[in-house]
Amino acid sequence: MSIVIEKEDSVKQIKEKLAQAEKIAEELSKEEIMDLCGVLKNNLSIDPVKLIRKIRDEEWS
Repeated sequence: MSIVIEKEDSVKQIKEKLAQAEKIAEELSKEEIMDLCGVLKNNLSIDPVKLIRKIRDEEWS
């Protein structure tokens, strides 16, 4: 999900957009995150966030 901030947006509008994005992010479940990332869709025993961090760390080392 992307947030589009226009030049003419007020501070209040920007805060509302950010709050809405945070709310949507909190509602994502573990399975939805795995589906969005395409990571191990059939293996729910592995935490997708930890796996993604591990892969990212390996790529940067």
